[in-house]
Amino acid sequence: MDRVNILVEADIRGFFDAVHHEWLLKFLRQRIGDERVLRLISRMLKAGIMEDGLVQVAEVGTPQGSILSPLLSNVYLHYVIDLWFQRRIRRRCRGEAYLFRFADDFVACFQYQTDADDWLTKLGDRMEEFHLELAQEKTRQLEVGRYARAKAYRRGEKPKEFTFLGMTFFCGKTRHGAFKIKRKNFTQETGAIIGSVYGLDTSISQSAPHGRTATGGKGASTRAFELLCDHG
Repeated sequence: MDRVNILVEADIRGFFDAVHHEWLLKFLRQRIGDERVLRLISRMLKAGIMEDGLVQVAEVGTPQGSILSPLLSNVYLHYVIDLWFQRRIRRRCRGEAYLFRFADDFVACFQYQTDADDWLTKLGDRMEEFHLELAQEKTRQLEVGRYARAKAYRRGEKPKEFTFLGMTFFCGKTRHGAFKIKRKNFTQETGAIIGSVYGLDTSISQSAPHGRTATGGKGASTRAFELLCDHG
């Protein structure tokens, strides 16, 4: 990521409530050949929820509180975003391009501004194609990279920060003066939120050194953090 200069922070509006059942089953059929399993998943998706003694059948979205919801949602975005970025977007970029995603939280990094602009335009169309909506008020571009801090200070501005999985990242330097993406502490509150949503053990050790965190295990989120922070 030495040449990354632009980061795009995007957000999907009400993603878990907007997953399209028909598209999801089409994606699942790419890897699941047993129609009995697919029928069970279809029934689960349409089971609905009970409010005030009345059952409301769900036409879209994944069931609230279901242990399968995070998994099914991840499969959905694997085909909608991950493969599309890898096979279409990245190959057509003039410079380097990277995508980091965990569930519905994702950021994309680009070397050139034109590539970032082009992807953001196409992303909106891609979301619409699969019955999703980009939250424009939470979607933005910001300057990152080894010269981002200096450029911001010359303009009289504070270097911008971005949030990924509840953690705040910013452009900084190592003890030797080299550029590095740094992160602020992973709080106990953030760990509890992620753990409750995705069923992860994210408890933080009280004896963790200052500026570092100790988690119950290195999952996909931690790996994404390491990629962003340690390969800047």
